[in-house]
Amino acid sequence: MSGSSPSGASSASGTRKIWKRKTTKEFEELKGKLRKRQRQNLKDFKGRSTILLTKYPKQHMAITAADDHNASWRGGTIDPFCPSRHRLFSLELATTGKRTFFSCSISDFWKMYMNAAPKHRHHYEIIRAGFPCRLYFDCEFYKEFNPALDVRADGTRMVSELIRLAATSLQMLFGIMVTREAFLVLDSSTHKKCSFHIIVHLPKNQLFKTNIHVGKFVRWLAESCRPPCSPGGPAAALPRFSNLWVNGRKEKKEFFADEAVYTKNRAFRLLYSSKFGKVQTLLPSMTLNKFKFDNFTEPGEYQLFLDALICASLSIEEELGSTVVVDQPSLIVCDHILGARGLSHANHRATVHRPVSLAATGSVAASRVASDFNSWTTTHRSHRVVLENIMEYLTLARNIIIPTGAISRRVGDEKTYVIATRSKDCKIARRRHRSNHIWFVVDMGLRTLVQHCHDEDCRRSHYAMAVPGEIFQSLPADKKEAVGGQALQVGRKVETEKNN
Repeated sequence: MSGSSPSGASSASGTRKIWKRKTTKEFEELKGKLRKRQRQNLKDFKGRSTILLTKYPKQHMAITAADDHNASWRGGTIDPFCPSRHRLFSLELATTGKRTFFSCSISDFWKMYMNAAPKHRHHYEIIRAGFPCRLYFDCEFYKEFNPALDVRADGTRMVSELIRLAATSLQMLFGIMVTREAFLVLDSSTHKKCSFHIIVHLPKNQLFKTNIHVGKFVRWLAESCRPPCSPGGPAAALPRFSNLWVNGRKEKKEFFADEAVYTKNRAFRLLYSSKFGKVQTLLPSMTLNKFKFDNFTEPGEYQLFLDALICASLSIEEELGSTVVVDQPSLIVCDHILGARGLSHANHRATVHRPVSLAATGSVAASRVASDFNSWTTTHRSHRVVLENIMEYLTLARNIIIPTGAISRRVGDEKTYVIATRSKDCKIARRRHRSNHIWFVVDMGLRTLVQHCHDEDCRRSHYAMAVPGEIFQSLPADKKEAVGGQALQVGRKVETEKNN
């Protein structure tokens, strides 16, 4: 035993030497820095002002509290888009999943929201009934019912197609031009489910009157690209977007954008939140977003949160309490919007209401025609109705882009009108031109709609369009001119005689 102790001592000393060898000067300095940072973080956390918000067990109680606060704040003159106005939010409790509600300003909610643990963020925005809101989509499909679709690749493609469909339809129905940078895309997809939220920022702070009107617009989008139920069924107005229909849970075709999220006082999940019992958080998509945002700084993160709200906050509240007020938004109204399968133009009305004295009524096509008619002194009311019908027919049924102020009248001829377009799909050449656009001539006497083209090869030809008979019904029957031998062959390319 006496011989074994020295070896044990030497082994122990060797162990101590190895341990001392690992504890270098650089390691001690690094450990000191980490401890100092930990103490500073703890000090900052204790120094934060904890926001305690009143919780309401029922939604109607929170609505009453918010309305009472907004009515009493500054004598009831608070701006409806100001961050100081009380909004409604809800929370799924982390223990039971039961919902509780908040009535507070955006800034107070943001402080509480950021102090909450990320795993306990199950918060929702309540889209109040009757309040203006942004255009938004809740896009989803399940891999289980769509085995041929890839959640990541096909989900990304379908989001891009939905954005193109929405941008095209906004231009056709309301004359609103939006770019790809106006679409904020949030992603919470998993390997089992494709899930995206899309919030659209329209130019000049334009908002929909309520989310009910947003739902009408989204249902119009769905109907405009619905695949026919049978081979002989009616064709969609925008058939190239028909792949936006997917298989649902009940073995039925469903639109990629959920049509059930446009109800009164709807709860819509917030940025950085997850559903109760789930771990997937709603975050901005790094691959699909062209929307400009900065989530690496606190002001940028707060601005991104404001941009992701459905009920918009159009003024920025500074730290000292001052508020930067912006112009009042225009409100978009969709009443009796067309189902996109038929051509019942009498039931179609899409309106962009301007604030106060700039309010516009009637359809967008009517407003464009009216603006062009302002400078014409001798025009028939029946001509205006026909031009409105033709504008809606070309944009909805033919998917032709017509800019504002596109209608003009031929000099010396009160019955012939010219409509300029931004489309390049030429019926004369039976192909799409690279740069040249097409244009149309409307002859009220012959009751014809003829397509022309600016292309060098197509310039001496024209194409007579086949249009529904009801388009020209408003013209007086007794003034109808006999077409006779001058009738155009509908659907055929006709050569124009060269001028000698």
